[in-house]
Amino acid sequence: MDKNEELMSWNEIVKTITKHNAPLYDLHTHSINKYTDKFLNGKVPPSRQVIEAAEKLGLAFVAISDHSYEIVNYPDLPEPTIINKTLNSFIPYIEYLENVKRSLKIPLLKGVEFYIDKPEHLSKLSKEAINGLDYIILETRTKLNFTEVRKALGNATLILAHPTIESFFNENTKTEEMAKWVDSLKENKIHFELNRSNLKEYLARPEFYKRFFDIAKAKDIKFTIGSDYHQIPGDYIKFYTNVCKVIKLYELNNFYKPNKV
Repeated sequence: MDKNEELMSWNEIVKTITKHNAPLYDLHTHSINKYTDKFLNGKVPPSRQVIEAAEKLGLAFVAISDHSYEIVNYPDLPEPTIINKTLNSFIPYIEYLENVKRSLKIPLLKGVEFYIDKPEHLSKLSKEAINGLDYIILETRTKLNFTEVRKALGNATLILAHPTIESFFNENTKTEEMAKWVDSLKENKIHFELNRSNLKEYLARPEFYKRFFDIAKAKDIKFTIGSDYHQIPGDYIKFYTNVCKVIKLYELNNFYKPNKV
């Protein structure tokens, strides 16, 4: 087995996470898809497999953060997974999360993966919805204006979803340009997600990513941990092994810790 593929024991994972002052949580999971599009009417229950897997493993807490385009309609983004094409409110979704939360032993945070590529997308989240969520994960395919996002979403806890650094920067990018982007994250209190989809890339190309992580650490950027498991849980041991390898490689110690769980 390749050294990079070696798995840690759960005890080793817990020790590493604790040493680096990181919470043992999963802030990015999904519970609904096109096959559970009746959940708002209570006809089909959403998947709880990921939550139950996290609970069985012994995570301190977990979160549900379903896609915004599975909850409300995006006319400019045709998606087969939209739950209700006439519904334009996140409130029923938040009520659903509250019901799930009451039924669990493991503490649950209420989140949403909010798709935003255009300024007008920001209006989809009302103040009532923002206040009803514990945090918002920002999903985008563009280089967002973080100041504009922060102004629209008020004091909400914001996390940048599965950031693909190589989409914005390359080996020839000046350090000043990269630092300016990180400054904007910091100024607008947006946390950086260590997402399962990016971990192997971080481990494979330290010569490229070290510069970014050094800047992020110097700016006191907070990191979060998210598996991005969709309905069906994957291998949490493998996921957390890679998380531990990344935080050890780049010496990451500054993690977002929710005030309420």
